[in-house]
Parts: sequence; C-alpha cells; structure tokens
Amino acid sequence: MGIPLADITAELYPDDIHCYTKTAVTLGRVCSTWMGVTRGYPLLWTTVDIAPPDMNSLAVLTSCLRYSGSLPLSLELDLSNYRECDQVDAVLKRLMRTVARNAHRWASISMMLYKYTGLLKHLTIAPRGAFTSLERVSIEAYHVGPWQSNPARGLYESFCASPDLHAVCWWSEPIALDAPEFAIANLTHVGLFLNDGTAEILTILRRCNRLQVLQFIFHDSCDQPQGSLGTVHLPHLHTLMLRSIRYDFTWLYKYFLVPRLRRLDVVPRYPQGEAIECMLSQSRASLRMLNWGFPRYWHIDDLVGLLHSDPLRSLRVLRYLARPHCRTVETFEEVARLVPSHVETYTASFYEAESAFRRL
Repeated sequence: MGIPLADITAELYPDDIHCYTKTAVTLGRVCSTWMGVTRGYPLLWTTVDIAPPDMNSLAVLTSCLRYSGSLPLSLELDLSNYRECDQVDAVLKRLMRTVARNAHRWASISMMLYKYTGLLKHLTIAPRGAFTSLERVSIEAYHVGPWQSNPARGLYESFCASPDLHAVCWWSEPIALDAPEFAIANLTHVGLFLNDGTAEILTILRRCNRLQVLQFIFHDSCDQPQGSLGTVHLPHLHTLMLRSIRYDFTWLYKYFLVPRLRRLDVVPRYPQGEAIECMLSQSRASLRMLNWGFPRYWHIDDLVGLLHSDPLRSLRVLRYLARPHCRTVETFEEVARLVPSHVETYTASFYEAESAFRRL
C-alpha cells in the first residue's frame, strides 16, 4: 500500500515547512488499517523534523524512536519561528535529554537554535563517544563568547568522536575544528560562521584533504589577514559558498587552489570578478554553475567581465538574484541581455538552477 505523503502533507499543513513526521502521526489516526501500515513501515519514522516545536514534539520524537526499528535517525529542529512558552520550553528540555539518551541512533543532527543556545547543555548528558553513528551535524546558534568557556564545547567534542562524521556546519570560531579528538582529515563538508580567526582557518583547511564542499559566512567584525598565508590546495573541492553582509572576503580567492571546482555561490559586497577569475585560472578549474546573489548596484561591470572571461567559458548555469526593492540594482531582465550564449540556464529560481546543475 502506497501513501502519497508529500501530497497529503500539503493538504494537512499548507503553511508548515517541516511537517513530515507530524503527517506520519496524523495518517496513523485515520483508521486502524492506516495505523497498521504506518507503524509497520520503519523508514517512515527515520526523520524527526520539528519546526517550530509545540506540546506534541516529544510525542513525535518518541514515536520515531519506537517505530523506526533499528534504522539510523535524522533530527531537524528549527526554532527560527519559535515563540517562547514555559510549557513548550519544558518539552524542549525533555526532548533534548531524550535525544542524548538515544545518542547511538542519530546519523544526522541539524539544529537552528539561534538565541536558545542553553538547550545544548541538555545534550551533554550523553557520555563522551555516545554518538557513534553520527555522520552529519549542523548547529546554528548565536555567538556566546570564547570557545574555551562555550557551553557547547563538550557537546562538540562528543560529536567529533564519531568515527563516521564527515560533514560539520558550526557557528563558532575555526579553532573548534582543531579539537584533538577530531579526525579532521575525514571531513568532506565544512560550514562555518566566522567571527574572527580568518587567517587561522586556512591553516586548518590544509589538513582537510578530502574536503568537497566549503561554506563560509563572515561576520562584519572579521579581520583582514596581513602578509602572505600560503596556498591552500583542496584537490577534491567541487562547491564553494561565500557570504557576508559587509565584510570583504575577496582576499580569500588568491589562496585557493581548487582544480575540481564546479560550483561557486557568492553574495558579493565588493567587486570580486577579477579575484574569482584569477582563482579559476591558477586552479585550471572548469566552473559549471555560478550563484550571484544580492549584489550592490555597481556590480554589473564586475559580473559581466567575469561571465565573459576565459575561465568561465565552461559555465552552463547562472542564477542571479537582484537585491529586492532596490531601484539602483540591475534587474534580472537587464542582466539577461548581457549573459553569454554558452550559458544554457539563466534563472532566479533555486529549483530550476539546481535541476539544471544536476543534469550536467
């Protein structure tokens, strides 16, 4: 018996972003037959997505633990739209402790906590090395001070003890990646929100020999490195994502040697075309997709020069996002007239760009 879960989800919760598990619970209440089907299909219960949390969140987690058999689980917790409530706060604390008590079950943990960093301490009840199956971890939380006194430090080291961990996205100083317990050479995906230590991160990246995807979000207070820092050779990197509101990260390109780079996503505060062109030239990389998002109004010459440069003759997918409600920024239609003919897909749509890139 097949269940069109995506279609039913859209009907039951049209305004929800994450409601997969909630839908599975609801389907089981339709009738005894549907309850038997849902409870007897472990794969249906392997994703615990909670956004935002409510009084039923702990019951959802408990159902997933009970009906997923021994399959590895994924946790997706999003508090971006959470409105504080004492009763739900208590549920969240119990939920975190339940996650910790079942640490060996989690293959993926993704939490968007923002100011609710204190919830992490409830995960630290898990003993060191308890997250034995963890492959991917992503935690977004506001900066809470020096790493040495960060309440998440013990949790981070516990996560990093997993022998299978290969993807990390963490809002913290880059020194966090240099924890002695961490087999950094196994990383294939790294994402960091950088407050400082921009020069230090290059030293750490030199040890990431298997890195395939790299994402940096730079805080406005980041420093500008002084002097020569030496080349960082990332032979397997195929995706590079860089973003900031006001920080100029153009300096970073000259240190990267990325021969397999196929995709570049940037939110450029300052002109970067020449620096990107130099990076691609020295790397002899064949870029296939470029995401250019929310540029300043004087970026058009910079972008057009880059698009028509020799290193970008291999480009096939261009996604351009104009800064909304800004009359001085070139519109999508204005840029369209300047896109070179070898670009097969020019779009503002995330889904269209991703689909075209996958077809290459």
